[in-house]
Amino acid sequence: METNKPKVFISYSHDSEKHKLWVDELAAMLTQENIYVFYDGYDLYAGCDLINYMETSVSKADKVILILTPNYKSKAEKREAGVGYETRIITSDIYNNQNKTKFIPIVMADSKDCIPNFLFGTFYIDMQDSNKFSQNFKKLIRSIFNKAEHDRPSVPNANNTENEIQYEYPIDDLKAYEEYRGIIPTIELYKYGISKDVVTAQKNRDLLKVIKLKLLLARICRQQNKINDVLALEKDIRKTLDFLSPKELDSAEKLISEYKMNFSTTII
Repeated sequence: METNKPKVFISYSHDSEKHKLWVDELAAMLTQENIYVFYDGYDLYAGCDLINYMETSVSKADKVILILTPNYKSKAEKREAGVGYETRIITSDIYNNQNKTKFIPIVMADSKDCIPNFLFGTFYIDMQDSNKFSQNFKKLIRSIFNKAEHDRPSVPNANNTENEIQYEYPIDDLKAYEEYRGIIPTIELYKYGISKDVVTAQKNRDLLKVIKLKLLLARICRQQNKINDVLALEKDIRKTLDFLSPKELDSAEKLISEYKMNFSTTII
């Protein structure tokens, strides 16, 4: 485990296979954000000490993400199963350390139906609407890093006019393609051509075109079953959304919705 990464533990109830897959993908996306995730899907196998794992993970984690559903609330309040034991650990941690900010509730249904009593009054993130997942995922990442939804505006330098203020936007690095000395398959050459178009669009700050091209690359990578590349591209797209105007954001969301219709398990 890399000690310089923020560490999070995911607490959830095993409601259904669909819910488990959602949590699986959330864990993968958090990992892509350079966050170390304590997650039973990564850490547990036959013979592991479940009680010790829960105690150790909650203790070592910088943040605990609680995926709240009606079933989670029921188990937490009745102290049933793994969720019930985790609740004992969590409430003890809150009592001993007086630090509720360590715990990040995510509600997956109406808040009154899924928030346990011990979390009443805690600020939560509502992830019921899959169409708003991207913006709520950003809230989650910022919460993990102890940041509010928005940065406080800085005062521009008095020597700059409003039109001269520049906002940094990253340009993709294509060295891996450019320095490769072997035979490049046709499909990779096609992707390289698209990637060069992405860089041109980035330099011209044509960010809607950047998103459209990266969605195309993500589709190709899905066909190749290169899931890590897909997750990296979707992460880049989420970051690009931060640089869009409200009008551009609306257009981008339409592009993303079309992409999600073809890949129903994706939460971009």
